Amino acid sequence: MEGLNSNKNYYVLNEESYASSYETEVDTIPPVITVKQKTYVINAGDNIDFLYDVTAVDNKDGNLTGNIVNNISTLDFKKTGVKKVEYSVTDFSGNIASEEVFVTVKDNKKDLVLFGQIGIIFISITLIVLLLKYIRSLKYEKRFSNHTSINYEK
Repeated sequence: MEGLNSNKNYYVLNEESYASSYETEVDTIPPVITVKQKTYVINAGDNIDFLYDVTAVDNKDGNLTGNIVNNISTLDFKKTGVKKVEYSVTDFSGNIASEEVFVTVKDNKKDLVLFGQIGIIFISITLIVLLLKYIRSLKYEKRFSNHTSINYEK
């Protein structure tokens, strides 16, 4: 019944060859795409299922999740930057819905460098604290040994 105009009457011959008329209702309401997560931050090369929790429902046609098309295969998630994942679905009346998700791809090597730097700082602070404790113990030992000397010679 594609191309039917809601302003016109249509006549159908039934089994007994009687003509009957009916008016069609034109669907002008687009489907709804639901995306649970609108933004992602991933490391370069991570494998993420961007279709997980993405659904499409239409007021007339019902569940259209299996009809969702996207541009995921055209995007390179091994390179850093912001990527735009686009979803769209068309109902049987030709109404189109679309949604988009933004994915920030980070260079995971930078994170490793940062963790290495934090580790070096932690080790340095620990060594400084241990050195200060050692110096304090030497000063204490020196003070203690000056005041408690016992003379055994008589």
